Amino acid sequence: MVIQNKAARLAAGLASSRKPMSSYRKANCPSRFNQGVFNKALLPMPVAVLARIGIKPRTANRAGYWQVCCPFHKGGEEKNASLSMHQVKGNFRCFACGAHGGDVLSFWMQYTGKSFKHAAQELGAWEGGAL
Repeated sequence: MVIQNKAARLAAGLASSRKPMSSYRKANCPSRFNQGVFNKALLPMPVAVLARIGIKPRTANRAGYWQVCCPFHKGGEEKNASLSMHQVKGNFRCFACGAHGGDVLSFWMQYTGKSFKHAAQELGAWEGGAL
């Protein structure tokens, strides 16, 4: 006999003896994974991230996008601007190599090849404990 309703299973005494996943995770994960938290509000503006790698954007178009040289292909030695990046949101797309992302953190992760936590820490958006 299969009882579909959770309340009916509890009433019948057939409740699972397994711990909920949240308590399992808290008890069995090393404490270093629980330290720190990502804060998107602390991400720098896109112009600051571009300045870190030596790209100076020109004026933005009416939609708020800069056209800059893409650092992801041709060894960063591109002559024609093919990367479009929003000046406030930071979402970007290169129309030559196809690199794309939703914010400056994903841009920095692709540029440096670092993990989410390390990239967030480098950009100053990681609060709390050390990695």
